[in-house]
Amino acid sequence: MLKLINMRKKAFSADNQQGSEHINRYVLRPSETTRRAPLSKEGIEAYLFGALHDGTFSSNKRFRISQKGTEWLKFLQRLFKHLGYNAWIYKEGKDRKVYVLETLANFLDFNFNPLMLNAKEEKVCYIRGFFDSLADSQNMFLEKINSWHPRKIKTLKKRMKI
Repeated sequence: MLKLINMRKKAFSADNQQGSEHINRYVLRPSETTRRAPLSKEGIEAYLFGALHDGTFSSNKRFRISQKGTEWLKFLQRLFKHLGYNAWIYKEGKDRKVYVLETLANFLDFNFNPLMLNAKEEKVCYIRGFFDSLADSQNMFLEKINSWHPRKIKTLKKRMKI
């Protein structure tokens, strides 16, 4: 029996060592073996369409998303790279603590209609991206989606400082 348990542990360890591409709260790791993610390409695109609510379109035809820090922007950069698009991050201004991610990803569109999403995964990813973009989107999220749970309403309002 002990031998069987040890064999299972070794098999589990070997499986973990191979790694798999996954998206986990700001982590996207490449796989040595499979080169696929639990989220579909469409799910990642839906998330990026949601995140685009925090974006602008520059005069040089680049999509821009700005933040006070770089953590979320680096995550978005990895998502774009996973889809085969370049995205770059730079600090905006000498004395400001604002960072910008820019991309020329041609699938992005401010006229994207989320009602066209069919799969549950895509809808969830879009809403997640929408919620993850800055305070205006969170306020709209709270206004349109909200919660009926009294404790969660208080928590959301406190976090969003409404």
